[in-house]
This record gives sequence, C-alpha cells and structure tokens, in this order.
Amino acid sequence: MTQKHLAQAPKHVALGEKHIARQREIVSEFERDGHQTIQARDPLKPFEDTQVEDIAYRDQLDKRISGRWGEQPAFRSERK
Repeated sequence: MTQKHLAQAPKHVALGEKHIARQREIVSEFERDGHQTIQARDPLKPFEDTQVEDIAYRDQLDKRISGRWGEQPAFRSERK
C-alpha cells in the first residue's frame, strides 16, 4: 500500500459522488422535458457499482491504517 493509494481513495469516492449526482440531474432533466431516460439511466448502474467498490476500498485502507496505529478511522463510509 502506498501513500498514493491513501491519498487517492477519498478523492475517488468524492469524484464518484459528483458523477452520480450529475447523472441523476441529467435523468431528471430528461424526465422534466418529456424525453426518454433510458440512455441517461444506463450509466448510473456502473457508476453506482464503482462507487460501492471505491467506498469499500477506502474503508479497507482506513481499517488497515487505524488497526496499525490504534487510531480512529480517518474516513467515514457514506453507506452503512
């Protein structure tokens, strides 16, 4: 595990949240304007799946770090 991984994990989670939020906005805009939403909804599942993986990886790193030094976890999971 490198410092790079430790620094990137929370950034990946934050970026994933932004992507998901933006895609949901696009779906809402399509719905509001009376357009079909299938093409706007298609990317959501992979974004959400990746987000679950990124959160799990971040939390795994956090547990390793806190266990190693007896500290409280540095990151908090958005999903419980």
